[in-house]
Amino acid sequence: MKPLRAQAVWSNARGSDREAGIAMVIAVAVIMLVSAVVATILVLVLRENGLSGRERQRAVSIASAEGQVDELVSQIDHASVSSLTDGTLCGTVPAFTSRVGRDDLTVTSTVTYFQADGSPMNCADVASGAIEARTAAVRATTTSTPLPNKAAVVRHFETIINLHLNVNMKQAIFGNDGVTITNNNTVVNGENGANNGDVYSNGYVNCRGQIYGSVYAGTTVTFENDCDWIAGDVWAVGNVTANPNSMTMVGDIKSSSGSIFLNQLGAQSNKVFGGKAWAHVAVSGSACPSAKCNSGQSINPPPTATFPELTDAHWTEPVTDPPGLGLGFTTITFPTCIADFGNPASLGYWLKNSGPTLTQNTLVRMPNDCTVDFTNVNGQVMYLNKDVAIFARGLNANGQAFNITGRPHFVGTPGALKNLYFIQDYHTPDCTKVGIDVNNHITADENIRLLMYTPNKFYSASGNSEIIGQIFSGCVAEINNVMDLSYSLLPVTGIQNISAMSYSAEIVAKRETS
Repeated sequence: MKPLRAQAVWSNARGSDREAGIAMVIAVAVIMLVSAVVATILVLVLRENGLSGRERQRAVSIASAEGQVDELVSQIDHASVSSLTDGTLCGTVPAFTSRVGRDDLTVTSTVTYFQADGSPMNCADVASGAIEARTAAVRATTTSTPLPNKAAVVRHFETIINLHLNVNMKQAIFGNDGVTITNNNTVVNGENGANNGDVYSNGYVNCRGQIYGSVYAGTTVTFENDCDWIAGDVWAVGNVTANPNSMTMVGDIKSSSGSIFLNQLGAQSNKVFGGKAWAHVAVSGSACPSAKCNSGQSINPPPTATFPELTDAHWTEPVTDPPGLGLGFTTITFPTCIADFGNPASLGYWLKNSGPTLTQNTLVRMPNDCTVDFTNVNGQVMYLNKDVAIFARGLNANGQAFNITGRPHFVGTPGALKNLYFIQDYHTPDCTKVGIDVNNHITADENIRLLMYTPNKFYSASGNSEIIGQIFSGCVAEINNVMDLSYSLLPVTGIQNISAMSYSAEIVAKRETS
């Protein structure tokens, strides 16, 4: 029996070893299977992460390109033609980088303008107005930083716009060489309480009184002792100097090439500075150093505007729908320059007796050598039932087209707002001569608005004038008297230099391109 017991024991041991080996094989197989599943899942996860990352980049890239195009179109719309220069709103626009979430993007863009025949224009012709642009293609390309083992995402977007010329005379006061306001009781108001009574010069601006708008200057800005209030921004190429006895400056002050001298502005209770100062060179004053004073900055120059060359062209052409250049005026002429009320052949007589019953907008053409003289008006009221545009070339020794010394008072009859124009036809400015002289006050603020335009100097010496409208001078606009000017934009036509106008943009197509 012993041999049999030994054989049984040996047989059991062999069975146990075999079962253990099978178990190990199964375990290894399971481990290998699980590893394969895990590896497969890992590959899938990594692949999905890669795909989602690339799709994310594609989405943000096209959104960024479209956003850049929309921004450029909005800047072109109603910008002055002269500002559509190479490298800004024409040609190749400087590239920039942007970070959106985890993605770094580079955005490049171009703006190409086309003539009526479809041929492309160079930027010099666009900005100078030498040729009228009819359409433009605004394009942007966004390139992403590549993901690992992936190519960079590149997306392109394009918008096509039609362009329509518009008048760009949107300033309350425009003095091409300078604006001087010397009376501390002068007020330049915005329209209907808005802060858009802007003062613009390609030269200097010297301010007293109150300006409910912004100030733009191609050289310097000086706040004189009694410059009490500026409701908008002040933006100059050169130095800005604040010397007020008391003042409230609501917005920012910027100098693109010079310094800003705040002196006591922002440091005393009666010299309030609500904004910040940003200068290319330096900002100094009692309020510095502080967050208000920012020196050594890269500042863009102020928006540019070209003085409009205004003539009587197109005024008598019919009004069309959609609007064209015509204003539908009827022309009458006067043989003399007399403006008093006693002479039936005079302008004053016609204004007094025919103005209240006018049925058509009327362009009055004065003799070429005429100075329209309101000396003998003596404060009388002249009612106008329609718009009246008085054109006088002022081709005389004094270069003067209008002499306003008799306190004329213009009133619009009930109903629609009436427009009155004192326009000296554009010619090469002679800044030694006064084109419009307000030597006593003028009133035009009751259901009427007045545009006074001269390529020569505008000079307002005395009296208390109350005007709704605008003042344009191709030289210096100097206001020494008390003037209450409330800005209101009058419709005009006949501008000879396209560079002084603006384009409105009409979107024709928006699309992604390859």
